[in-house]
Amino acid sequence: GLGFRDVEGEVIYPQSTLEILILNMFVLSVPLIGLVMEAPDFDVMSEHPRKSRRVLTKDVIADIAVYGVLLGLCALAVFTIVVYAVGSGLQTVCPGGSLSCGYVRRARAATFLVTALCITLSALNSRYSYRPMWYNLRNVTRTMWVGIVVVLTVVLLVIYIPGLNTTVFEHDMITWEWGVVLGFVLVCVVV
Repeated sequence: GLGFRDVEGEVIYPQSTLEILILNMFVLSVPLIGLVMEAPDFDVMSEHPRKSRRVLTKDVIADIAVYGVLLGLCALAVFTIVVYAVGSGLQTVCPGGSLSCGYVRRARAATFLVTALCITLSALNSRYSYRPMWYNLRNVTRTMWVGIVVVLTVVLLVIYIPGLNTTVFEHDMITWEWGVVLGFVLVCVVV
């Protein structure tokens, strides 16, 4: 994201600091509370003992790397599409000398939304890492569904409450950007 610079050489961040804080402290945590509160599988005792006591196995590290890079690429792609493909890019300076207006603010909101949705959907995929997400949907507990609904509600409120979105989170409401966001969420789900 540090590659996005305006005509004066100032960095234009794809996400504001508070957006990153909300993603790390809230969006990541709440759905996983439901995952932690799930009852163990009925056949957990029939599994063979694991040879390694390590939590971070090669498979887990590979998943973190692949999904992390995928999420980062999807977020940057959404930001780039909104700013450059549809907007006028970073070539014009907004009133007051700030470029954090117009399509940049809309791109930040779309980037925030795609990141939040992909993180939430990855929580659904965390139950069984070797089975597809649609298989995991059968076993999602009510606590996890409540956590997902709470997260999505807060994310939408952060994007659509006037004043809060522009002054605190430095982004604007989105409309047509939903199509771009949902397209890249679909990419995350398929991968």
